[in-house]
Amino acid sequence: MVILGKKCPQCGERSDLKRIPSDNWIRRIPFSSRLRCNNCGEKLLSFSICTMVYDLRRHQRVTLPRTFVMKIPGKKTQYSRIENISEGGICFDCNFDLCLQKNQTLHIDLYCCDDGSLLEKLPIEVLSTYEHAPENMQMPVPKLVTGARFLDLNEKQKRVLYRYIKYQAM
Repeated sequence: MVILGKKCPQCGERSDLKRIPSDNWIRRIPFSSRLRCNNCGEKLLSFSICTMVYDLRRHQRVTLPRTFVMKIPGKKTQYSRIENISEGGICFDCNFDLCLQKNQTLHIDLYCCDDGSLLEKLPIEVLSTYEHAPENMQMPVPKLVTGARFLDLNEKQKRVLYRYIKYQAM
């Protein structure tokens, strides 16, 4: 998605863009910079007259209803809200007391409160974690947003995950 001017194509926010380090090939392009929208978390590539989404994902992201939750096992089991999901990965909120590191692998469970369906022991690898505090609230509550990719799902897990995503994409 491309938009004229220096603003986020996803949410339209102009003032909440933060510069992030550029890849080598981007540095060679005159008047270009990589940005992240602090409002929606989208990665952007900005040129002097236009801004576009800088997304290297191969699968379409789907926002699941709030009735889907994720269980993160550990010393203290934690439940998280799912921001979005695709066949390749998942983005979710987590509390500050759960510190997930980049390249950390773990197994998660997805649970649907509507129909009681459960998808257990999905292996994931954490790719990134960043702090996000919505600017449009009077007293913003910061949260950690974590992005992860799925690792070696078996056929049954792939089928059920595809069914969740396909159902929500309609």
